[in-house]
Amino acid sequence: MSRQRYPILSVGELPEGMQELLRELSLDDGLALKAGVTIARVRKRTHTGPTFAELFDAVLPRDRVAHVGWSENPRATSAFRHHLAVHWRRQGWIQWGRAERSLATGIVFRKASKEHARRAERGYLSDARLVAGLDRASGLPRVR
Repeated sequence: MSRQRYPILSVGELPEGMQELLRELSLDDGLALKAGVTIARVRKRTHTGPTFAELFDAVLPRDRVAHVGWSENPRATSAFRHHLAVHWRRQGWIQWGRAERSLATGIVFRKASKEHARRAERGYLSDARLVAGLDRASGLPRVR
């Protein structure tokens, strides 16, 4: 049995609540950073990238988006995730190829991560800030 494919819904075809959430989240670089950290950790642990479902379950828990009808419309949910991932890709936070589990961190994330690690090594960040917000092993922000 072959899986039937549907075209991705355009942003205008998403339910109104999802459109508003997409606008809000596309302005939040913190969520894109959290996505990059999640991808880096999965790649370090498994040597492959996470699936999009794994990424979005970690970055955007279902309880945070329950008010927009997340589970009622799986096609709209898939389109929402797609549009947000494409936005992050265009911004340079993440990247992926055609191969399965090819999600990887983008150039913007890698530059931000290296700069943050450099500042931590030079002591520009206080110990309290390091303990509160960084994973000492990787030098990356902790994902909560």
